[in-house]
Amino acid sequence: QLERVIFSYLPDSNTRTLALQSGDIDIADYVAPESVPVLRNNPRLAVRAGEPIALEFLMLNHRRELWRDARVRRAIAMAIDRETLAKAVLRGQGSPAEGPIPPALLRCTQLQALPFQVQQARQLLGQAGYQDRDAEGYLAKHGQTLGMTLVTYRQRPELPVIAEAVQASLKTIGIKVTIRLVESIEPALRGGDWDAATYFNNMVSTGDPYWALSQFFATGGSVNHGGYSNPRADTLIRELGITDGRASRDRLACTASEDIVQDAALVPLLYPFYNYGVAQTVAGFDDPHPFQMYLLDSNLARR
Repeated sequence: QLERVIFSYLPDSNTRTLALQSGDIDIADYVAPESVPVLRNNPRLAVRAGEPIALEFLMLNHRRELWRDARVRRAIAMAIDRETLAKAVLRGQGSPAEGPIPPALLRCTQLQALPFQVQQARQLLGQAGYQDRDAEGYLAKHGQTLGMTLVTYRQRPELPVIAEAVQASLKTIGIKVTIRLVESIEPALRGGDWDAATYFNNMVSTGDPYWALSQFFATGGSVNHGGYSNPRADTLIRELGITDGRASRDRLACTASEDIVQDAALVPLLYPFYNYGVAQTVAGFDDPHPFQMYLLDSNLARR
């Protein structure tokens, strides 16, 4: 039985990994994908994974003229190969995202992400009036090059890499992406000087899909930094907030999620696995629950 537990705040993933390898800590929270093989090759350490509970996505600034045409938003989503992102950026430590709520909390059998269809994405941009009028391959409309500022941040080490992959993907359909790296994402988003942002968030922190849907996608939601507003989604989310019964609530949450995805309110990218690095001297941490980061299992002990 443990006499005490010490929690250390180490915000940098590399620092956590090094502390685990040196023996300074016994459990490292959120191991970065590139560190997983290193820890697995260390006989004193193991990697334990809980089901994905977070979403990595492109948040869009709907206050910008660029995103007022749903065809442009949908083209963005259809130009990004999420399967390749999961393999190349997360190194298999995650899965392609289909909707805003990871399946650890909400399984929506009818929900389908917008497909990876580069040619159809180009057609949508053409229908929106964008044409290739220079030799560089970027589209333009009314003399303005189709471009966007993409904000990213380092707290999640894969996010800048995702931003670079998105930049390359959107270039193939004629969109010029300028990446801006910031130290802290929330002040940058509140400042309003952005078109899109890579964003990581635990979408199931309360165990209720209403929380994420109301905060991120309802008009006036506290984390709705892009100002998205959809009357149908608002109605569904409000109804979800006053509905009892798991089955009825799940149906409403899934319908709202489907609307949000088809309207391209955001671009779901990845459900990253929640990996923990664990010393072999730790017992009782063999099969972590998705909400393990909020809970201390009474079975936790030293071998």
